Amino acid sequence: MSSHSSRRASDGRAITEAVLEEVRGRVPVFVQVGAIRTSTAVTLAQHARDAGADGVAAITPYYYGYSSAELSTYYGAISHAAGESMPVYLYDLPARTGNRLSAQVVGRLAASIANVVGMKDSSGNLTAVSEVLAATQDADFDVLQGADEQLLPALSIGCKGSVSGHANAFPDLYVHLWEAFRSGDLEAARSWQRDVARVAHELGYGSVPAIKEALRAQGFGNGLCRPPLLPSDEESRQGIQALCREMASRLGS
Repeated sequence: MSSHSSRRASDGRAITEAVLEEVRGRVPVFVQVGAIRTSTAVTLAQHARDAGADGVAAITPYYYGYSSAELSTYYGAISHAAGESMPVYLYDLPARTGNRLSAQVVGRLAASIANVVGMKDSSGNLTAVSEVLAATQDADFDVLQGADEQLLPALSIGCKGSVSGHANAFPDLYVHLWEAFRSGDLEAARSWQRDVARVAHELGYGSVPAIKEALRAQGFGNGLCRPPLLPSDEESRQGIQALCREMASRLGS
């Protein structure tokens, strides 16, 4: 959880380089490059490409409302900067950005830009997800779910996976859900989905302080956040620590 929206572009570049140095090719690394300014997003995409990242993702620009043409131009610039061989994932989070990627825009981008290969949908709207899946059915395009409480239903209608902040703290839950779904064990998948939904609720549906506290409680990091975000207060910490103990028991760890 790197608090993308509250960091400087130089911080983003340093984080990218540090992660790539630590990973050393063991797993793919995709870099979030979306920004309110197209020029910043383009610079970050170029840096990710030159640093050796495997791909980039870009949230829509935020604060202002943008037309379909403006969003399409923004993603076209990022895709060009990344280079035709680097995969680009769109990222739709309308509740936070004020801008929604419509199925029509996504379909046009998927059809017209070869390296636009997928999307993270955090709209929390399964109807919208279904529309995107229909609009991209003829393209080589993956839709990933960002709303954890809807993960199993999303997989059931054709999403290819999840991009989850909560999974940083409880990765095994998501692995178990995925494996149960892939094997056709829907009873087990539903059980794991209930755990995933519980975690999402207890951690404030993407609350950065809550996720960082869950990581700290398990020995990762210090729970600190970039201002103006504050660390979890004592009451919240106790609840999160109890959740961590409960999930560890559930997972047998």
